[in-house]
Amino acid sequence: MVSISDEKGIDHVDLLRTALINEAKFNRNGRVKLTFFLKALQYLGYIDKSELQNHKTTLTIVIDGVSQTEHFLLVKPLSKQPIYELRISLPQLHCWIRATFFPKYYHNQLYYCFAKGFVKTRNPDYDPTNDMIQQTYLMYKKVQRDPGKYLSS
Repeated sequence: MVSISDEKGIDHVDLLRTALINEAKFNRNGRVKLTFFLKALQYLGYIDKSELQNHKTTLTIVIDGVSQTEHFLLVKPLSKQPIYELRISLPQLHCWIRATFFPKYYHNQLYYCFAKGFVKTRNPDYDPTNDMIQQTYLMYKKVQRDPGKYLSS
């Protein structure tokens, strides 16, 4: 997995991870969100590209000695292929973590290239999903043109 900075040099997935880390410092719910996000990223590393389509799984984490198991539709294809969305839905915490990515083979190695990350809310004033899809697709086109600039083998 690799996180790719946008045209302004901003790594949005790292910003999301940092925000989750900061929240985790202050409360258990924050630790739950962060731990599920990190566990999902780790798990994704074992999923083949052929298994991405509407991939469902169950993940278990342990926080403060208490295990918590959740079922997820972890990966969903988006309207603009080959863009996918990593999904951590925790409605009991009013939290829907999303990270857009695309798969790319480079030197016979599969990379999941993450471009955008954000947290959705139940009733947002503005839903960033469509913009994130478009921006991720633009990053996909850049990586297609010059994969060596973004990926190392």
